[in-house]
Amino acid sequence: MNVKLWLAGAVSAAAVTTGFAAAPAATAATHPARLRPAAASFRPGKLPLARTPSGTLSGSWAGYIALADKNVRLRYAAANFNVPSLNCPNAPAGAVVHAVGLDGYTNPTAMAGIGEGCNSDGTYSINGFYQIGGSAGGGSTAAVSAGDAIQASVYYDVGAATYEFVVKDVTTGQLLINADAACPSGDACADNSAEVISGLAAGSGGPGEGDAPLGDYGMANFTGAAVTSFSGTKGTLANSKLWSSDALRINLGNGTLATASPLAGGTGFSTSWDASGAS
Repeated sequence: MNVKLWLAGAVSAAAVTTGFAAAPAATAATHPARLRPAAASFRPGKLPLARTPSGTLSGSWAGYIALADKNVRLRYAAANFNVPSLNCPNAPAGAVVHAVGLDGYTNPTAMAGIGEGCNSDGTYSINGFYQIGGSAGGGSTAAVSAGDAIQASVYYDVGAATYEFVVKDVTTGQLLINADAACPSGDACADNSAEVISGLAAGSGGPGEGDAPLGDYGMANFTGAAVTSFSGTKGTLANSKLWSSDALRINLGNGTLATASPLAGGTGFSTSWDASGAS
């Protein structure tokens, strides 16, 4: 299946901090089938996110978002994670993305990461992807396995006026995504947030309006999260003098589907699957 981003919502790729969580246990899908490229098929979901009574932002993501202060723009987001395995018998039509991005809180996103989706035979497929704006993007056909260590980053090159997307499989040494793209005509590209998330993917028959059920990925562990502003201020997903930090959870009116752990040192956390959201 082609995994499409449902909701989304920078410095070189070498600036990504190293360090990965322990790999998840291997499954029968340790060597999944490759996904076909998904050029121009990615799209963001509804914006903005809604704030719950507890203060947590709720929508189609679980993770953390750095919300830029007024008149502040962010140009870089990066993180490391291990690809979790999917329990497809538990959520047969499930899919999930694990990614980093810029924007996505009030504007279409620039995002890069890994997409996972269950196949009809009970196995699952994994590929790298990137997305820019409301529709443009692409995918990688390189083989990716559960447990692989991934580095992902999105960087806005001010001089070239383009976004640079990098997704590297550190385990295999493969560069899954190495692309750049300008802000699409008609999109704001305000760069007013940076995020590291696990999220819903586009599909059919799932929670919300056309999104796939959330695949049972168990837990995804993120480390080395980094954020940089246009002015060159470097930081993490924690509060800074130029942005504030918010936790995210997936809740679209049919219960909580995924949550994020407390943020450790601004750079590390995990997201945990709770339910698929399928009726």
